[in-house]
Amino acid sequence: MPSLTTWTRLEPFARNVDLTGGLRAAVGDPLWLLARQWQVGEFVGQDGGSPVHARAQIDCTPPTRHLPGGVPTAWFRDGALTRGVPLEAQLERERVRIDTAWQPRLAAEAGLQFWRVLDAFGAGAQRAAVLARFPLAAPAGPTASADVETRRFLSVVAGRVPDGTLLGGVLVAARDGTPPAALPPAVALGLQQWQSFLQTLAAAERTRVAAAVMAWLAWYGAAAGPPAPLFCEPAEAENPSWIADRLDYGALVAAPTPAGEVVLAAPEFSGDALDWYAFDVVPAVSLGAAHDDLTDPEKSAERRMPSAVPTPVGYPGMPRPRWWEFEDARADFGAVAAGTQQLVHLLLIEFALVYGHDWFVVPVMAPVGTLCRTNWLVVRDSFGDQTLVSSARAADATFAIGGRRPFDLFALSSGRGLDGMAPAVEDLLFLPPNLATSLSGAPIEDVVFLRDQMANMAWAVERIVESPLGRPLDRAQADLRGRQDGAAGPPPAASAPPLYRLIDGLPDHWVPLLPMRLAAGAASIGLVRAAPWQGRILAPGLDANHQPVPIREEEVPREGARVTRVFRHARWTGGETYLWVARRKGPGRGEGSSGVRFDALVPASQAP
Repeated sequence: MPSLTTWTRLEPFARNVDLTGGLRAAVGDPLWLLARQWQVGEFVGQDGGSPVHARAQIDCTPPTRHLPGGVPTAWFRDGALTRGVPLEAQLERERVRIDTAWQPRLAAEAGLQFWRVLDAFGAGAQRAAVLARFPLAAPAGPTASADVETRRFLSVVAGRVPDGTLLGGVLVAARDGTPPAALPPAVALGLQQWQSFLQTLAAAERTRVAAAVMAWLAWYGAAAGPPAPLFCEPAEAENPSWIADRLDYGALVAAPTPAGEVVLAAPEFSGDALDWYAFDVVPAVSLGAAHDDLTDPEKSAERRMPSAVPTPVGYPGMPRPRWWEFEDARADFGAVAAGTQQLVHLLLIEFALVYGHDWFVVPVMAPVGTLCRTNWLVVRDSFGDQTLVSSARAADATFAIGGRRPFDLFALSSGRGLDGMAPAVEDLLFLPPNLATSLSGAPIEDVVFLRDQMANMAWAVERIVESPLGRPLDRAQADLRGRQDGAAGPPPAASAPPLYRLIDGLPDHWVPLLPMRLAAGAASIGLVRAAPWQGRILAPGLDANHQPVPIREEEVPREGARVTRVFRHARWTGGETYLWVARRKGPGRGEGSSGVRFDALVPASQAP
C-alpha cells in the first residue's frame, strides 16, 4: 500500500505593519535558551575572564659586530658594525673606484670637486696651477681600445680638468708620509710636483689650500653616509661580503645579549629582501661582541617593559562568539574542501571555527635593528587574576624529536657550529635594520650563466659590462663593431689557403667555464674561467693561498643563473639617503648554444 507523505511549508506572514515586535526579538521561554547553552557546554568553562591588560619584559640589543663573507673554517674576530645604517648598504656595497682601473669619468668628477672645494675655502686662484700640474690625460693604451662614448668624453675633458684619481693618490701619500720609493712612478712624480707647488704659496694661502685638501680627502674616501656620496665603498676590500664561488652574499652579525653573545649568519643572501628569515643562529662561535660595545643610550634602552591592552584577533568572515548574531557571509569556512593530506587547510578551518576567539594580540614597540628576547609575559583578566604566559616553545619542548620541535613559527633556524652540533632554537626575534623599499637603476653589468648541451660546456655570457665612464656597455654590439672594424682592411688573396682553427665562432663576450675537481679525489666539481673577461662579476675569489676559487657547479643549474650589478638608492628612518652598488642574483633563461666549432677549416676571408 503506497505511503502518504505530508509536506509542511512555513511562510512568514506579517499580521501587523508595525515591525517593532520583530525587531525586539522577544523570547517566550528563556529557560529554553539556558538549556541550549548548557547543552553545548557553555557553562563548563572555568576561565571565562577576558584579558584586559598585559605586561612583558623584553631585552632588545643591537648587533655590534660584523664578519663579511661566509662561515669560515677557522674563526676570527672582526670589526664593529655601524649602527644607524641600513644593513643592505653595509653588506652589499662595493668599491666604485678601483685604483688599478682606468676610470676617466670618476677622475674628472673628482678633479672638478677639488676645484669646488678650493673655491669654498677661498683658494680658487690656484685652479690653474693645479690643472697645470695634474691634467687629466688620455693614456695611449686604454684609449685605443675604448668605446666611442669614452673617446668622445676624453676629447672634451682631457687637458681641461684635473685628474682626480692621480690627485687623490698624491694627496693621500702626502698626508700619510709615504716615501716616494713605495709609490707608483706617476704618483711619486706627482708628489714631487705637489710639494714644489706648496713651496710657491704664501703662508696664508698654504693654510687655505691645506684646509681644502683635508675637506676634499674626506669627500674622496667617504663611505656610505648622508648625504649620498659619489664614492660609496668599504675601506677594506673590493666586496668582502660577496662569495664569488657561490654567487651570493654572506655575512655574520653578533649581538651581546644579557644571556650571552648571539651570532647570526645570513649564508645565502641573493640580493633581495634581507629580513629576519634570512638569518640563522650559529652556535659555538664568537665575534667578540661584548656588553661594552653598547653605547649609553643603547644600554638604557636594552631592557624594555611594554604594557598594552590585548585586542581580540579578527578577520573577515570570522564566526560570531554568541548565539543569534549575524555573521559575515563573504567567507564560508564550511565550504572549504580539504582532504586528509591537506594539513594546512585543516589547520586553517580548525583555527577559524574552533580557536579563533581564543587569540589576542598585544602590540609591542621594539626598536629597529635589535635582537629581542621576551623574558616573561603577565596577563591580567577582568576578574583581577594574573597569569604568567610561558613561551609556546617551552610547552612544546616535551614533544621535541632530535632537538626539533613539531611546529614553530617566526623562529630563527639553528645552524651548525664548528663542532657539528645543532642546539635548540632560542627564543629570539631579530628585527634587522633592513630597508622597506629602495630604488634600483638599470644594470651596469649583466652576466648570464648557462649550460650548453651541444658543446657539453657551461658559459658565462657578459651581456653588459661597465664602461670606463661607469655606464652600461653592450658587449655583443662592441664585439660586432670590433669584427666589422677588423674586416675593413684589404681582403686576403683569392688563392689564400684555408686556416685551421682549434675553436671557431666563439664570441669575445662568451667566457667558457671548464670543469675541474675542487680537491683530489673529491666528488665536488668547480667551473674555472678559461678566457679573459672584462667585468667585475666574473672576478674570482681567492682562497687562503691567494689562488683563484672556481665557481661551484651547482650554482649553474640547467635553467641557468643571472647576476647583475646595479646602483641602489634608499632613504633611512632619519631622512638620510644612501647610494651604493649592489649585486642581484636570479634565475637564468634556460640552456643556450654558443655555436662554437672545434677543429674547423675556415676560409681566409672569414678568419678574424
